[in-house]
Amino acid sequence: MTFAFYDLETTGISPAFDQPLQFAAILTDGEFREIERVNLRCRIAPHIIPSPWALAVTGVRPAQLIDPSLPSLFEFTQEIAALIERWSPSTWTGFNSIRFDEEMLRQAFYQNLQADIFATQFNGNTRFDILTALYATWHKQPDLLKWPVDEAGRVRFKLDMVAPQNGFTAHNAHDALGDVEATLHLAKLIAGRAPELWAELLGNCTKSKVQTRLETFQPMALVEGSRSGGPRVTHGCFCGYSKGNQNEAAFFDLDAADPTELICADDNTLLAAITTSPKAIQTVAVNKAPALLEVSDLSPLQMQRAEVIAKTPEFRVRVSHALAARFPKDPDTSAPQVEKRIFEGALLHGPTMV
Repeated sequence: MTFAFYDLETTGISPAFDQPLQFAAILTDGEFREIERVNLRCRIAPHIIPSPWALAVTGVRPAQLIDPSLPSLFEFTQEIAALIERWSPSTWTGFNSIRFDEEMLRQAFYQNLQADIFATQFNGNTRFDILTALYATWHKQPDLLKWPVDEAGRVRFKLDMVAPQNGFTAHNAHDALGDVEATLHLAKLIAGRAPELWAELLGNCTKSKVQTRLETFQPMALVEGSRSGGPRVTHGCFCGYSKGNQNEAAFFDLDAADPTELICADDNTLLAAITTSPKAIQTVAVNKAPALLEVSDLSPLQMQRAEVIAKTPEFRVRVSHALAARFPKDPDTSAPQVEKRIFEGALLHGPTMV
């Protein structure tokens, strides 16, 4: 198995209306020994308006945006696509990459007519996110790493704070290659100090394995980011898939509600359990390497509630329909901007999304 650690620096935070300016990556073997590295840049596309704040953070000067010696965005995406194909199969790994870098890269491929916009998910490739691994580490083995704390006493999970706190002193923050090196450093620490946790997290990189684990109805801990910036932990179990989207699984919070009450509830009450905070039923993206972890100290009540859900398939069907009902069709029949039509099917690779 090889890891492809990568990072993007961009003109802003909108996948549809910004673009990557820098792509850096380091290919390693399973023991994190470096095999190859790349550091690519491109010039800005004529229709893109960069965010001044993004340029200030990355240190890119306006003259660099139009440097004629740099490749165009189209040439840049071609080079990245060829690299992904050459490095396949690998586990494509970044820091907050599934939530940001993946979205930016996919849009860049889409808007520049690359044949495989899901390149990091096909041809044996999988995806992994070290930010998710940090959340899981904080939950399972908090003594494993040193955690930076802000003035309000909150633990911070920013790469440019966590990496230096844990021995990576040469971090060139907000440069793509510098961020890749810092991400690789954290991966080595977690894998070396908590190999069992690392193996469990890597197992979640494969969609089918996540589905298999969920469909046992065994209660698990779901560790994910929250709006406060730190991780949120939910002890729950599988409760069906969204109708029409097998990538979205329902996850019943076994501490938040009694499933026997919702089984008999009307459709509006069930929908409220999904949409109103605190949510009794959350969602898990099974194709985004979620931090689903085994729990050793389950209570009898949690086990009993999970058993109720496992034995009530008709309830899971209702949950499936309720998940789909969260987003009613917009009565506005006008076509969306072309930048926002990435999932309409024209350029999707393969028979189904993964």
